[in-house]
Amino acid sequence: MKALVYDEPKGFCSVGSYIRDAACYVCWAFARAYDHHTLEPLVQQIAQGLLVVTCYDKEINCRRAASAAFQELVGRQGGNPPYGIDILTRADYFSVGNRQSAYLDISVYIAQFEAYTRPFIQHLMARKVEHWDPEIRKLTAKTLPRLVPLDREYFLTEVLEQLLIKIDSIDLNARHGATLSLGEVVRALSELKCVIPVETRVRIENIVKNFRDKKQLQGLSGEMTRQACCYMIEQLTAAESHIHTNEWQILLNESLLHEALSVRTQACEALPVLCRRIYPSGSSYQSLIDLYVSQLESCSPTSREGHAMALGVLPAFMLLPHLDLIIGSLIRCSHVTDATANWTFSRKNAIQALDSIVGKLQGKRILLSYVPALFDCYLMGVEEYTKDSRGDIGRHTRQAAMSALRGLIVTCVSLDPSALTEDNIEKTMSALLKQAVERIDQTRGVAAQIFCSLLQNEPQIPHIPHRTELLTIFTPDIIASVNWIKENETFPLFSQVLACDSYTSALMAGFIMSMGGMTERLVSRYRFHY
Repeated sequence: MKALVYDEPKGFCSVGSYIRDAACYVCWAFARAYDHHTLEPLVQQIAQGLLVVTCYDKEINCRRAASAAFQELVGRQGGNPPYGIDILTRADYFSVGNRQSAYLDISVYIAQFEAYTRPFIQHLMARKVEHWDPEIRKLTAKTLPRLVPLDREYFLTEVLEQLLIKIDSIDLNARHGATLSLGEVVRALSELKCVIPVETRVRIENIVKNFRDKKQLQGLSGEMTRQACCYMIEQLTAAESHIHTNEWQILLNESLLHEALSVRTQACEALPVLCRRIYPSGSSYQSLIDLYVSQLESCSPTSREGHAMALGVLPAFMLLPHLDLIIGSLIRCSHVTDATANWTFSRKNAIQALDSIVGKLQGKRILLSYVPALFDCYLMGVEEYTKDSRGDIGRHTRQAAMSALRGLIVTCVSLDPSALTEDNIEKTMSALLKQAVERIDQTRGVAAQIFCSLLQNEPQIPHIPHRTELLTIFTPDIIASVNWIKENETFPLFSQVLACDSYTSALMAGFIMSMGGMTERLVSRYRFHY
C-alpha cells in the first residue's frame, strides 16, 4: 500500500513511478495467486489503493497498470471489491489514459460509492495538494470541489482546516496548492448553502495579509504565491460566502504591474469578478479608472500591458460613464512613438482591450461615435512590423488588429451599416489580403480566415470591392476545405485576386515585403505564382 503511492521528488522530476508500477503488478499477482477466502480481509484495502492510483497517478503507465490490476481483482475475487463491475465500465484501461478525464470525471464517478469517498479525498489532501508538479496541484484544485457534494460535512470540518494549515507552510508547493484548492472548496460549499464558521472566515480573509507580512509575495516564490492568491480571490468573490477584504483589491492592482505575464493574466481574470462584488450600482470607482488610465502612459511596458488588459476586462457598467477617457487613452497607448517603439505587446493589449470593449457595447448606439477613431487605430495596428531579438514580434499586434477589425465591422453591420464607409471597408479588406501573403504561417492563417469570414458574413457587409469576383474565387466549398496556413493551397487563390484593381497594390506589397529571408519552400512558391 505504501509502494502504490510512493513518490520521491528529485529535482524537477520524480523517481517513484517505477515503484508504483511494480506495486500495481504485485497487487495483480495477489489477485491471481490467492483464492477468495484467503484474500478477502485485504480486498477492500487493495481496491482503494488501486483506484487511487487509477484516478490520480501522474503517469499514464501507472494509471493503466492499476486499472488492469483492479480488473483482475474484480474478476478473481467474485463480489469483492464492492461495485467492481460498475467501476470497471468507467475506469477501463483506455479511459484512464487521459489524466484530466481521470481526475475530473472518472474519480468523481467512483467517489460516489461510499467505500471510496473518504479515501479519495484523504489521498488528494495528503499527496496531491502539495505535489511537486504544479499541473497536478491545479488538477487537484479542480477535482476537490466536485467531491464536496459527496461529503460536505467532512469538507466543512476537516478539509478547510487542513488547507489553512498547509497555506501557513514554509513549503512553496503546499502553499501554492492549498491556496488554489481553498478558493475552489469554499465556492463549492457556498453553492451548497453551507455556513462557514466565523473563525474560519476570518482566517481566510487574512491569508493575503499574512503572505505579505511574511514577505512571501516577493521573489521567485512570490510569483507562484501571488498567482494562486489571484485565483483564490476570483473563486472566493464569485462564491456567496460574504468573505471579502480590501487587501484583495490592493493585491490585484499590484499584480497588474508584475513582470510575469501569468500573474498579470490571473489578476485580470479575478478583477471583473471582484469589481462586480465591491462596486455595485451607484458606488464610486472613479479613482480606480483614473489609476488604470494614468498607467497607460507609464514608462514601464509591463505596467502598460497589465493596465490595458485590466481596462479591457472591466464590467460594462464601469466602462459606460468613462468611455471617452478609456477609449481615447487606449488608442493613444496603441500608437508607435520613439519612446515606445519596441513595446509591441502593450500596443497589442491596448487593441485587444478596445476589441473587448466593443464587444461589451453591442447593441448600444453610443459605440457609433467611436467607429472612425477605432478604424484608424486598428488599421495602424495592421502595419505594425516591430522586430527584436525574438524576430517579428509585431505579428502579435497585427493579429490582434485584424481580429479587432472583424469584431468592429460585424458589430456595426448588426447595429447600423451606415457607420461603415467605403474607404474603411476597402482599406480593411486590402490590409487582410496583404497579411494573407505574409511570410509567417500563423499570421497568414489568421488573415485569410478573417477575410473569408467577412466575405461570407450574414448580414452582408456593404462596400466590399469586387465582391462578385471574390465570391467566385472563395466559394463555400473552397473555404471549408483549404488549410489557410499552407502556401501551396492559399497562394493559387490569392494570386487570382491580383486581377482585382482595388487589391492589386496591397497584394503586391505583401508579396514583395515577404519574399526575402524565408525558407526555400516558401520562396519557390512565391516565384511560381509571380
